[in-house]
Amino acid sequence: MTALRYNTADLQAWAEFSGDFNPVHFDLARAARLNLGAVPVHGMRVMLDVKAALFQEAGRREWPEGALVFKAVLRAPVLKNAGYRFAIESRGNGLNFAVADEERNTPCMTGHLRPLSVSVESKCDPAGACGSGPAWHSFSISKAERAAAIALWPATSHGQAGAWLLLDALLFSALLRQPGLFAQVSDFAGFAPARSVDDLMQHATVLQTHHSTVISAEIQRMDIDSTGAHGEADAIRCDIDTPVITGSGQEGCVIQATLSAYADTQFLLRTTVALMISPLSSSAKQLEQQENG
Repeated sequence: MTALRYNTADLQAWAEFSGDFNPVHFDLARAARLNLGAVPVHGMRVMLDVKAALFQEAGRREWPEGALVFKAVLRAPVLKNAGYRFAIESRGNGLNFAVADEERNTPCMTGHLRPLSVSVESKCDPAGACGSGPAWHSFSISKAERAAAIALWPATSHGQAGAWLLLDALLFSALLRQPGLFAQVSDFAGFAPARSVDDLMQHATVLQTHHSTVISAEIQRMDIDSTGAHGEADAIRCDIDTPVITGSGQEGCVIQATLSAYADTQFLLRTTVALMISPLSSSAKQLEQQENG
């Protein structure tokens, strides 16, 4: 069992790396509107430590070489300067984890890391999705961009897991920079037009609820350094599937987006993110429903 605690510097470092300056993570008044006594830590920042520890533990086990799948459910916020316990247990053919509040022992984040039995072939990922169809949006991440990101990387001690942790984090960061995505959400919810996630956050609370990642055997063997290398790859191609928005519009909604990354035709990583978006007036109710769900 490991103790976790995050301070202002941890939150600031993640925000500078990812561009995620969501005011709920920095403004105590925003946090208070969610009935929180402190600002919540970015879910992705907590997951850096969780993923790295799971990957290290998996390395001690005799799993067949191949793809892995990581899944996390963010059940309640991890708060700045509060104490949490992180535990891993073996379950079936994988590892389960839980991050829980030290005082009340209530789970804040749960999930697992497991091997996948499906092999990776060409442009297809282990979940059966191939990059040959039209994407909602495509972009690339150059080696120079990855090198710039590494200079701000808040997880330099994560060793062998670094290559896929970095790419997973960069895909999340890229998702937040998609103006068309948050314009769709604003239209769906009836908010004022939003050209960016920052615009949307003026009218709504945005919190991550789920995260899952398919991790290829290829990227597990890769290393990163100050040059931004991911194996021999220069530009990494990324595709975003058509986002799915569900909910009741003005009462709040959930947006789910899936991003896939490839080096040439080699599948590297596929990550799915779910964000809960609710008007400021109803955010506390939405969060309570999430905790009880």
